[in-house]
Amino acid sequence: MSDQVSTSDRTPPGEKAKQFPPAPGVYLMKDAEGRVIYVGKAKNLRNRASHYFTKAAIEDARTVDLVKAIADIDFVPADSEV
Repeated sequence: MSDQVSTSDRTPPGEKAKQFPPAPGVYLMKDAEGRVIYVGKAKNLRNRASHYFTKAAIEDARTVDLVKAIADIDFVPADSEV
């Protein structure tokens, strides 16, 4: 995919998410092996992806295990979140 933006480097995923554009698209959360473990869509990539790395999300029982497993995060821009 030529539109996919790879942000693979040593920047922590929470910091990388803060650099995403405030535009619609899909975010891909990856484990330490580089496997996609979660795919989400958003109207605003920066806000939605960054939310997973806030104190509230880390303490949420529904997301705590997912957040612990996230080693990398990338995104694919889109015309809308749909």
